[in-house]
Amino acid sequence: MEESARLQIIYETAVSRVTRTPEAWAEYLRFTLRLYKYPFENALLVRIWKEKKAITNPIC
Repeated sequence: MEESARLQIIYETAVSRVTRTPEAWAEYLRFTLRLYKYPFENALLVRIWKEKKAITNPIC
């Protein structure tokens, strides 16, 4: 699978995850308070990366 296609799938999944409920959206907005200089897409990818990291390495 082409890299851009993989990123598109990750992005679409992430958008649906953070916009699923008002609570999820509020949590995402709280997270992005520290990333206000970054575009929406970049902050979203950072959020997903952190979620994945927390799941695979819960000690961090």
